Amino acid sequence: MSLLDPKLQTFFEIARIGTVHGASKILNITQTGATQRIRALEKQISATLFIRSRTGMKLSHEGEALLRYC
Repeated sequence: MSLLDPKLQTFFEIARIGTVHGASKILNITQTGATQRIRALEKQISATLFIRSRTGMKLSHEGEALLRYC
């Protein structure tokens, strides 16, 4: 059982693994669900957390700061 908010848990797994696909497998949710959680979190805190590319996702400066609190 995790006490982390599902959006933060998703953020943490994507940051750890580097892809939405890998994180969604670990969290047992769809890729769409993981993406929606990240978008909702970004909207909630008014920040871009990841730099997206075809090869994966890298943390932005704001994402690195948030990761320290997870």
